[in-house]
Amino acid sequence: MSSVISEKLSVDSKKDVDTVTCTCGHKIFDGVVIRSRCVKVFEGKALCRCKVWVTVPVCFLPY
Repeated sequence: MSSVISEKLSVDSKKDVDTVTCTCGHKIFDGVVIRSRCVKVFEGKALCRCKVWVTVPVCFLPY
């Protein structure tokens, strides 16, 4: 089941960030923030508002 549409956004000239959009059209991950109330961190999935679990990138960024 393919429920993800990925696009490339150029944030810097050095790195590209993927955006994740569900098949319903809701943008789950915009390159910085996961826009979901429920996130399975170990599985790397977020719940869309259409009740579909969508795979999102989960990583640790030290600041």
